Amino acid sequence: MNYQPICLSQTQIRQFQTDGFLIVENFVPADFAQRLASRMEPLFRGETARFHPTNQAGYIYGRYKRLGSTEMDESFFPILWQKAGGRSPHLADYCADPLASSAAVLA
Repeated sequence: MNYQPICLSQTQIRQFQTDGFLIVENFVPADFAQRLASRMEPLFRGETARFHPTNQAGYIYGRYKRLGSTEMDESFFPILWQKAGGRSPHLADYCADPLASSAAVLA
């Protein structure tokens, strides 16, 4: 991939500082973004996330795979959300649950 650095304008920097995120069109090629999304998506499946039963976990994630099991240890791969609500309890030690406050507003 041919990397071309970008320079953010002062307006973009202020927008990031205000919003906490910045949308940059065509920041990476579409095929790269698709590959990245496909590799990240399993980490956000919640309680249904598992290691692939036959594919090797790889150098990084393989360190966290239990021998003879496809289960992902919640200590290393916390559940960020569930369809029924809730998340890994130990996350409360790190940050508030933003969905819990949204649910209160919607109710």
